Amino acid sequence: NEYKSYLRMQPRKKLKTEAESDEVRNYTADDYIIQQLLDLTRENVPIYDSATHFNEYSLRVQQLLGGLKPSKKHNLQEAVAAAQKKKSKWPLFSTFCVPNGTFRFVCPAEFHLCGSTLSGISLNKVPTLDLLMVLPDCVFEKKDYINARYIVKRALYLHYIIPKLKSLDFVKAVKYQFYNNDPLKPILSLSTDADVCFNIIPLIRKGVLGCAPLSADKNNLRPGKMFEDNENVEESHTAFYNNSVLSDFLNTALLDFEKFIMSNENLKNVIIIAKLWIKQKGYSANIGGKTLLSIFHYLVKNSIINTNMNLITLLKQVLIFLSTELKSARISWDTGFDVLYNVKPWVLAEVGVFSGQLLSMINREEYNTFVATLMKRVAAGFEVYDIIYDLEVPDTVSKTSTLQYCGIMFLGFIDRVVNVLQRALSDRVSHIGVAYSLPENMSRMKELVGVRSVQVGISVNKETWTRQVDKGPPGDSPDAAVFKKFWGSKVSLRRFQDSSILYSVLWDGKTVKERRGIVSQITSYILNLHLGISDSMIVERKLDSSRIVGTNYYEGDGEEQAQKIANTFSELSHILRTCSKIPLPITSVQPVAPVLRNTELYPQREYQVHRRTRFQEFPAPGKPCPDYNSIHELVAHFQMSGKWPEDVRGIMRLKTAFYLALKEELQSKHILAKVSTDFIDIVRKGFVFRLRFFVPKEAKLRSTNISFWTPSTAEELRVATEILPYTSSLLNSLSMLHSAFSLTVRYVKYWVHSHRLSHYIPDIFIELVVANVFISAEHLFPIQTATTGFYRTISFLAAFDWGLYPILINLNEELATETYEKYDRFLNTRKLFPDACVVTPKNELSQLTKESPCKASLTILRIMANETLVKLLSQDSMCDPGEVFSGNTGLYNVKIHMKPSQTGFHGRELPQEDHAKSTTFPVVDYHPVATFVTELASAYGSLAWFFYNKYDPSCVGVVLKKSENDPTKFTVNNSSYKIPVEGKLVRDNIDAMLSDFDILGKGLVKSIEVINMDF
Repeated sequence: NEYKSYLRMQPRKKLKTEAESDEVRNYTADDYIIQQLLDLTRENVPIYDSATHFNEYSLRVQQLLGGLKPSKKHNLQEAVAAAQKKKSKWPLFSTFCVPNGTFRFVCPAEFHLCGSTLSGISLNKVPTLDLLMVLPDCVFEKKDYINARYIVKRALYLHYIIPKLKSLDFVKAVKYQFYNNDPLKPILSLSTDADVCFNIIPLIRKGVLGCAPLSADKNNLRPGKMFEDNENVEESHTAFYNNSVLSDFLNTALLDFEKFIMSNENLKNVIIIAKLWIKQKGYSANIGGKTLLSIFHYLVKNSIINTNMNLITLLKQVLIFLSTELKSARISWDTGFDVLYNVKPWVLAEVGVFSGQLLSMINREEYNTFVATLMKRVAAGFEVYDIIYDLEVPDTVSKTSTLQYCGIMFLGFIDRVVNVLQRALSDRVSHIGVAYSLPENMSRMKELVGVRSVQVGISVNKETWTRQVDKGPPGDSPDAAVFKKFWGSKVSLRRFQDSSILYSVLWDGKTVKERRGIVSQITSYILNLHLGISDSMIVERKLDSSRIVGTNYYEGDGEEQAQKIANTFSELSHILRTCSKIPLPITSVQPVAPVLRNTELYPQREYQVHRRTRFQEFPAPGKPCPDYNSIHELVAHFQMSGKWPEDVRGIMRLKTAFYLALKEELQSKHILAKVSTDFIDIVRKGFVFRLRFFVPKEAKLRSTNISFWTPSTAEELRVATEILPYTSSLLNSLSMLHSAFSLTVRYVKYWVHSHRLSHYIPDIFIELVVANVFISAEHLFPIQTATTGFYRTISFLAAFDWGLYPILINLNEELATETYEKYDRFLNTRKLFPDACVVTPKNELSQLTKESPCKASLTILRIMANETLVKLLSQDSMCDPGEVFSGNTGLYNVKIHMKPSQTGFHGRELPQEDHAKSTTFPVVDYHPVATFVTELASAYGSLAWFFYNKYDPSCVGVVLKKSENDPTKFTVNNSSYKIPVEGKLVRDNIDAMLSDFDILGKGLVKSIEVINMDF
């Protein structure tokens, strides 16, 4: 049912014959996914119109280069110096000394035309062919591998032929590129007037240089020859350099494998799928091209895959290898070089995680979302890591670390950074990765010193990353000196509860916010201590929580204030469960308020009482509006009883009597309480809790006995007293399981409200969307920081199509199999469900989002998310919440400005007394702007949108819905806010609507600013 439901969403060709229809009816699950994968390959492999130019242009290039006359012998150092002075850019940006030797140009010995374009596995829109140029043996000497002499001669050879290639009439441009992302191996890229590109790749024959001296454990770069200042430079193996040279040996086996691919359709298709998947995940520069082909050659050679397998079996075997064996496999050719020499360990780990995700989906036959997951674009960054730093590469780097890279500083710097951070952060992190971009346009050697900044990503371990103390060895241990040297002045001797005395490092962690910053404290300190990287050279890409959820009445990010409210709730819950004057005992009290699951944007402070005034009890004319005091909703459950009345009205009266009895008992305990017909408000330690009684029988009776005086329907009652409390408890469990969940929810709420969507996007919808993002990431890259959670939530909102798919959130693994089966045919019954269909346990029909958000609100949300996603990718915007969270106020037609003193958020400073000593009950849940917007939307919702921020209600933005205001015929059903015009026609009475804005907001509205009334 899953894959059939998925296929119904996809455009499919009509079956022309009865035989085709019978074939489709007999499809298995694997047959359907194979068909989808084949469609995917056909859609992404381009058909080239310029194929006729391949051989013609290739032949002309070969004739040109093959006919060049040999040059004179030149001193190697003089040849490099002369090349750097020419207009053609020098392709090496190393800082090593040019070795002694001679260079003489001789025309190439042979050519080989190959590449993915000829094999039919290319994904490039512009056809790109590889022209392998085998350099003649006489250009090199037997020991040119020593001291990078081979690298210099190779670069000189390319530099020599550039002017010759530019002389060809069909060549538009010739530029350098780095082959396989290796900065030691420049190649030439030719673009032609027929939109055909050629990569000219210089190679050498296997016997020119020996293979044995180039094994990974050998040193072929002597510090005394490589660097002028070689003091304190230690000799070590030069594995990277050795493999870089070995990879230049002509590999005829790979050429034969490319021909082999062309004759095996299934193998070709699985390679295309793998290339497409790696491209979407952002790893083409690391595991693309020849590296990927070498991996497939390894799989075929070792019989891990064979051409008799069908497409899905081939893909499954490849994913098994990538997810389990790639990190430890030794993939090499007969020349001995490691195919993965330029692929860092963190890239292999990430590829393993992504391939494991696809493999699990195949094993569970989750084919309805398989192709979408395979094609999902991942821009690395916060898709993988929790913390990201931009580090500036210093001017000086230890030459020992740069030796194997021929003095390239940023590569040695990356190794040093990773090694130091892995040692310092140890078990706090599970994964450290580094990203950088090589320059596309080469500069001369004097101007190009390498990559100037790198991006370091860290995935943290949720159990240990906020630990405050790093314990070291005992004071008398021989390891103490090493520990003290590494940690420097931060080390001190400390006694612990088990009586041990250890060298330790203590980090600041008074609040939860400070403990979340311990990894950043360690990173900043240790990089400065060991690599000389000052704070000005480190930029952490994160959202500043103090500017988003911080206030002046609590420390940190508000977790401590929320915990204070939660502790007060626990005390009140105990008091309620021990009350004796109610005929039925209260068995449990369920929290409903967001603050009790730690997802309230601004946890409420203790209410303030003002002396010599009575406007605290009710709003008074001419006086400032009382401060906004939120209520924290609770639901109480009674002991089971069969004596409840048989009519709704009787149950409601009995509940009110219970509220009155409860108030009497609470007042006897000096606890303030106020009773309404449907709830009781209770004050405890400066916080107001609103308690409702849940009677299961009442919802059943309301569904059968409908009356005009019933305050809510059976479904509304069930949502308020059963579904919402249960969902709240599940979200609270998720919040305790994922420490970043609550702060992420608060970030997203701030984002939604700062775009003034408070009236259209309910808070519970935001929490459920974030919960879905966290649960989806549990088995991939779990979210441990709020910045990562916010980024992934915005990415989800920017891409998700609410019209095609529901969200099934299996909180606490309680969703039944029947629920999943019901939604397999979601599109067939789409009209039965809300515009935002979010399913959770006990909320199988998405009752929580039945009223809002609507389809138009979701469209606005998606547009906002796409705009925000662009800002998040900018470093400056990431560090400035004002950029990320600012809405576009230029779209408003009208702005309704409020009187600051009447909004309840004016921050009035008057003499105050302790709320605990006051007998005055505060004004609670009074939000005049929210009430005003609700009235406006009720009266003019079909004509305009009303945008406001309930946490900063200083202005209401009005956007007119209609695109034109042409007169129309009068009808009774369409007569609201109309004015007659000539010819018995009517049009919208905009002037009267503006006047009504002022009348409805009398005393609250300060001014109405008309910006643009053009429809």
